[in-house]
Amino acid sequence: LKELGYLDYFFKEFTKTRSDGFKKLGKVFNINARRVKGNVNILNPKSMEDPFQYTSHKHIEKIKSQLKNYKNN
Repeated sequence: LKELGYLDYFFKEFTKTRSDGFKKLGKVFNINARRVKGNVNILNPKSMEDPFQYTSHKHIEKIKSQLKNYKNN
């Protein structure tokens, strides 16, 4: 969602606060808001989140590669 720019769009257009956005995304993905927040925040290179607990950052290169392949097809 971040690589597509959707997270920024979502927070801007559909939420009043980032906290509200994390709650909404938690409902969508059926996980708690804190897990969403941790996985979103860990994508920031300066994040202080626990990289062993929040692992979304481990998928960045795979997602970029998939998006590149998708755009080339």
